[in-house]
Amino acid sequence: MNQVERTRRFAQLAYSAALGEIVREFDEKRHALRVRLAICGRVVTNEHAKLDGEQITAAIKAQLNTLLDGYELNGVPVDDEMAATIASEVGRSLEASITRPAEILPGIPGMAEVMKCVHVYQVRRHVGISPAWIRNEIDRRRSIKTPQTEPFTLYQVDNDNPQVNVDRADNSVTAVIRANGQLFADLRHKIEACLREGSERTVILEKLSGLEQAQSPQLFAQSYSDFISAAARHILLLIPFNPSLTEMVHKVLA
Repeated sequence: MNQVERTRRFAQLAYSAALGEIVREFDEKRHALRVRLAICGRVVTNEHAKLDGEQITAAIKAQLNTLLDGYELNGVPVDDEMAATIASEVGRSLEASITRPAEILPGIPGMAEVMKCVHVYQVRRHVGISPAWIRNEIDRRRSIKTPQTEPFTLYQVDNDNPQVNVDRADNSVTAVIRANGQLFADLRHKIEACLREGSERTVILEKLSGLEQAQSPQLFAQSYSDFISAAARHILLLIPFNPSLTEMVHKVLA
């Protein structure tokens, strides 16, 4: 499997997990809306369209972000041609999501076709992104420079005859992980704060600890894969950390 294939596979898995979370969230919102409208005895199509528009926005952003994250994590540069391809692909998904057949809302007999047209118009108004936004976001992500890590001083003490080496370059796995201690702490805090207690959270935290304790590039690569797989259903939680994770992976596996 080449780098582009790995990128696409990562993006598909990550997007599938993210989409599942988005669908569940908006299904709960629609249920609450139906209950509220049933109590009031009203049919408010604009509120349904608003939820559809917000869900489409969240789903398209997740599709774009997971795809770009996949390219970054696999070290595949996004050139002009690739950027145009991604923009076209995600733009088609956006338009298809907006114009797909809508659920026919009850309460207005004989007006199904008119309702569909009105619904599509209202959904489009509530979608917060456009093809231009997609291309701008791709270009923005391409222009982001990988932040330079702050230099750190490494002290090494060997046996009973201490030898202190100051400012000694060290690209070992242990040194890289030590330099990213705050990243691991922030990840652990985010997971504990956002996920309910249970076996799934426990497994994700165990995989994170395994990654933090890796002592060789091979073990680090396997531990990183295990952590991402364990957290796949909650990939949206990791998106803010992806730039730092990507930089750390590149340092270890370079």
